[in-house]
Amino acid sequence: MRFFNTNTNTQKQNDMKKKTMFTESQKIANEIFGRIKNVTMRIESDEQKLQQDFALNFPWVCEDLWTANFQRDTYKYWLHEFETSNETWQDFVQRELNHWKTFCSRPSNVRTNSTGALHREVSTWKFQCALEFIAILETLLNYKNA
Repeated sequence: MRFFNTNTNTQKQNDMKKKTMFTESQKIANEIFGRIKNVTMRIESDEQKLQQDFALNFPWVCEDLWTANFQRDTYKYWLHEFETSNETWQDFVQRELNHWKTFCSRPSNVRTNSTGALHREVSTWKFQCALEFIAILETLLNYKNA
């Protein structure tokens, strides 16, 4: 005759798994939120430089301003998708990693096929951001209870 319920043991194990998944998900969300905060501070700093002397600072600030805005928008998208999707954080990070790897491996890259100088520059900046995103996502994918 058994005096304990085995279902409560498996229920406790499931609850522990959910707590672990929640804390890992929170760590990932906090990491993304921290990146949004850092990039937003870069944008504000660059905008202040442009307000001081636009003609002097524009050539030096335009690349950082464009990439920071692109990164911030991507991080906000990640945070929104991460919070609203029903998939696990590993699946989410893997999906985004595959997306950016596919972007970087396309045979027809805009920066080589474009005739406009600014278009080639922006394409290069976007490609550099994509390489940074891949590195970030690979780090997040290997992210364990740190």
